[in-house]
This record gives sequence, C-alpha cells and structure tokens, in this order.
Amino acid sequence: MESQSFEFAARATQESQWFWGGVALALLSGAGCLFLLLRKGRKENYTLRMLGAMGLFFLFLLSMGSAVFSGLALNRLRPVTASEEGLGCGKWKLAWDQVRNIRIIRSQEKNVLNVVQRNTRILIVEGRDGERLILSESNYSVSGILGAIRQIRPELLEE
Repeated sequence: MESQSFEFAARATQESQWFWGGVALALLSGAGCLFLLLRKGRKENYTLRMLGAMGLFFLFLLSMGSAVFSGLALNRLRPVTASEEGLGCGKWKLAWDQVRNIRIIRSQEKNVLNVVQRNTRILIVEGRDGERLILSESNYSVSGILGAIRQIRPELLEE
C-alpha cells in the first residue's frame, strides 16, 4: 500500500506586496531626501528644503521597517506536508497520535462602523505537548489541508 503524502505551498501574496512596496518606497524617498539635502539653493528656501528632507527621511524609515518585517514574515512561510506519519510545516513536525485537537476559527475584521469587512478562516492544530500550528487562509489552502487530513485520518475531524 502506498503512503499518502500531500504538500501545500504557502501563498505569500500579501507579504510580498508589502515587501516590494516598502523597498520601492524606501528607494524613492531615500533618493528624494538625498536630492533635497545635496541641492544648492537660496537661503530663503533652506528651511523648506530641510523640512521636506526630514519628511522624506521619516517616510524612508517607515518603508524600510515595513520591508524588513514583511521580509521576515515571508521567510517564515513554509510548505505544509500531511503524510501518514503526521503533519509538518518546515522544521515543525507533529505525529498524528500527538494531535489533541484540530479546529477552525473565523477571524472577522471589522471597520469603524462595526461592519465585517473580511472573514478569514484559521486552522489550528494543537498537540498534546501544548504546541500549536496556526495556518491562515490568506497564506495556506485551509480547505485543501482539511481534505488531506480527512483522507489520511478522518477520525480526527469527526468532533
């Protein structure tokens, strides 16, 4: 009998948009800041140039922070594997006999008017030792992972 194994790659669309947007904005604001600092001009425009350079430098710092932390989030996204042995994500592995609970919660993002803007399903796999694997629908195929678990170990999802 063949052992079943499923692999689900992470979709990193949102994080990659923030990463590349942050890099592009950092390059533009850094170049604009240098342009204003190195530009020669009349003394009357000095204060206005320095205020513009400070604003662009502040934008540079914000966009670099966005790019760095989005890049770190991109680096943490690993493919999820479901096999006969257990469930794994990167270096994290959990055998099926160590799984205590598998559940799905809905995260609802609301706006100022308390209207739900976006529903995101989150798959939570809890181990007996307290470790948790939390997978968001925005990065992983939650329904695909649930289908793979249902094929390999249907008794875990009967609750």
